[in-house]
Order: sequence, then C-alpha cells, then structure tokens
Amino acid sequence: MIFAQPTKIQKQVLGEVASNYILWPKFDAVGTTLIIRISNQWAHISTEDVWVDFPSKHNTEDYSQIKQIVVVWNTFENCVTTNASMIWFKQELIKQHPNFSNIPCNFLCCSSIEINPSPPGCPNNIKNDNLHFVDTFELSTKLLYDLWPNWHHKVSWHPYTKKILFLPGKLRPHRYLVLKGLLNYFPENITFTLNKQLVANYGKIEIPIEEWLNETARLYDGSGIDYREVRDFMIEHETDPIDTALLRINDYTQLISKQFLETTSISVIAETHPKTNFITEKTYACIVAGRPFVQYEDFPNRQLESRGYQMFYKGNNMHRFLEDFIINPNVKEVQDIIKHNIDVLNTNVNNAHKKISNIFPEWNDLDSQKQVDMLTTFLSILD
Repeated sequence: MIFAQPTKIQKQVLGEVASNYILWPKFDAVGTTLIIRISNQWAHISTEDVWVDFPSKHNTEDYSQIKQIVVVWNTFENCVTTNASMIWFKQELIKQHPNFSNIPCNFLCCSSIEINPSPPGCPNNIKNDNLHFVDTFELSTKLLYDLWPNWHHKVSWHPYTKKILFLPGKLRPHRYLVLKGLLNYFPENITFTLNKQLVANYGKIEIPIEEWLNETARLYDGSGIDYREVRDFMIEHETDPIDTALLRINDYTQLISKQFLETTSISVIAETHPKTNFITEKTYACIVAGRPFVQYEDFPNRQLESRGYQMFYKGNNMHRFLEDFIINPNVKEVQDIIKHNIDVLNTNVNNAHKKISNIFPEWNDLDSQKQVDMLTTFLSILD
C-alpha cells in the first residue's frame, strides 16, 4: 500500500484531514484470482480525476496467471456510490494493465451499499450480473467468532444477571444520548465502556469532533448537545478502549468478551446510522454469541427481519421492556429466538460463501483469518 500526497481534487472530495493519509487500492493475487480492495475513503468517490491518480506500484507484479478479478467495494462501511465510480476505476485499471481488458471483473459489494445511477454525462454500463451483494458484516462477524478460543461458544446466556450491556464503539452524539437515557433509567444496572481516545478516520482525537455534534442536531430535530458536556462525560467515564470496527483484526475482544457474556443478560445496540437499515458487527456479535439484544431505533429491525431474524422486543417503550426483562425474562421464549437466529445466521453465511466462491474459486481454500482479512477494511494494514 502507498501513502501519497493527494491532488487538489482529492482534498476537495476527502477533506483536508483525510488528505494526509490516502489509502490506495490494495492488490492481492490469490491463485488465478486478483482481489482488489477499495478502502472506505475511496469507494464513494465519483470524481474521475481521483481514480486516474492512484499509483501503479502493482504494475511490477506478474499477473499473467490471473483469470478473474474481484473488486471488494467499500466493505464494512455504509455508503452511497455511483455506477460511474466503478466504471472509472475499471477504465484506469485496464489502462494500467491492458491484458485485463478481456478478463471477467466482478464487484463484491456490502449489502448496505446503494448503487446510484451515474450523473448525466458519466458512464453507466456496469452490468447487474457483475455486481454481487453479500452482507459482509454478517459474514465477517461470524468468521471472527469462529476464530475465538473454544470457551467462547461455551458461554451460555445468563438470564438473571440483571445487567444491561452497552458497547457504543465510537461515542457518536446519538449514542451519547442513548447512554445518557439508559443511565437515567438504570443507574445500577448498566455496564458500558467508553474510549476517550476516539479513533477518527485517520488518527486519534481526545474529544468528539464537531461534525458528530452537528449530526445529532440533524437526527434529533435540532436538539443539539453542548460540546463540553460530551467531552466531560467521556473523560469522567472513560473505561477500557473499545472500537469495534477499527481495532486490529486479531484482537477478538473487539466484539463481546467472556466477562461481558457472563455478567450481563441483554445488549442495547445503537448503530452508526440510527435512521437507516445499516447493520454492523455490533448487532451481529449479539446474534452469533447467542444473547438477547434490542435496537435503540426501530429501523435496523426491518432489515434484520428481512434477512430472517426474529426480534426480542417490539413496541414503543424500550425502557419498560428492559426493566421487565432484567427482572423476569421469558426464558423459554428468549432461548427459542436465540436458537432461531443462530440457525438463520448459519444459513445466511453459507449462502454468502456460495456467492463469493462463484466469482472467487479459491475462497473456500482460504482459512477463516484470511477470509476475514479479505472482507474487512484495511485502515490498519500497511505494506
């Protein structure tokens, strides 16, 4: 991977902070398949000038054995991209490697990605049969848990711990509001972790960035939060640093640790985009670990139900539900939902493996760790 000085266009598209650390497409030859991974910061870019600037270090590699190309497009991020972005990327790829022009090229996309039509005057000829959608959060979370020590799958659900677990990852403003509400209702029954050193896209910062506060005002009809309030709260309650998306892939405590599984009985999930059906490892970690959870917003439930999962809670009074749950849960009903969801997860994951292996024949020969590395972002992977 190459860190390069950005062009003027890149600065306009990515922003001044991001421009210091440009992550160019990463090339991995696996057997006769060339895997090209596109980082989060690139996949949504719809400006032709940017794609023609990525460096050609990989041109020195011998790709004569390549028979198919798979572009992993913005995995592990929810974004909106345009058809033109894929066209421009493919055009530049063929310009650098003319021998690729007749090789099948498929795009493996996270299922939450929206592929918009190209703007007027832009190319718009990516065929639907070249786009393959897999819920990569669902698949990679399952793969991660398969890599855990054996004890993990032996930790059964503990129904009477009377503790609620909240693992926010980055404490975005809407998650701060969620946690603040939980602390008001359950001051003695909430277990949570915060990380004062929040990881932004390109480095650590010690207080929430202003953008996150503005985001809260937009999401909650102008009910903004005082910047100092969030900062002081984070400093006062700092515990173990947990950022579920950006920790190193081998640090499996990024999901749900054995301690949390044994000492809490239900999780509250506040996803990155609470007003959309964007499901991340925060939710899938609960499913694969076999534990109850509630989504703070109802939107993600619709996406989960469309994938076959059952919800533990439906209604309009989540705090009342949690209050009843930690005192007297319906154990049989909860155990049935846990089993159902694990069965659905296994079915979905097997289907995802089949989809990927159709365009990437060597996929099933890779071990779980290599499959995880192929699917997830590579912000922390340096060549």
